Amino acid sequence: MLARLKNILLRRTRRVARDPLLTLSGSSLQVYLILLTSKKPLGIREVQRRAGFKSPNSARHHLDKLIERGFAYRVDDGYVAVKPRGSLVSLFIIIRNIMFPKMFFYALASSLFLIAYVFLRIKSIDPFPLIFLLIITIMLWLDSIELMDKVNKLKRIGIRE
Repeated sequence: MLARLKNILLRRTRRVARDPLLTLSGSSLQVYLILLTSKKPLGIREVQRRAGFKSPNSARHHLDKLIERGFAYRVDDGYVAVKPRGSLVSLFIIIRNIMFPKMFFYALASSLFLIAYVFLRIKSIDPFPLIFLLIITIMLWLDSIELMDKVNKLKRIGIRE
């Protein structure tokens, strides 16, 4: 049993280690996040402006790096980000240029179920379903907050370097 659990954890660790997103750092990561949250293709000048680079050559260098690694491709209007399959990015949904973890919506739904349960059963609340829903809701919110924190750290790392 213990050996099986160890094998499962090792497989998951290898999967995360193979995540191509982890090969990006600094300004390249910042440019990737800018492209990813953009609804339309961005040109070199627009990437330069949003990333705060001093020259268009810096933006072009990082865009070329992203294309080389398979994180972006060029279209007529500019550059578009690619979401690698099985990457950490697949855990997020982008709404109005903001990355929300999918867990956020699950946490929101479980919170609504919890509130509905309390209001519908206000006179005769059974403690077991209440505790169960409460534990699930807390776990989902904690995971959601942790993922949002990781995205914010990624953005800060990209901006600093």
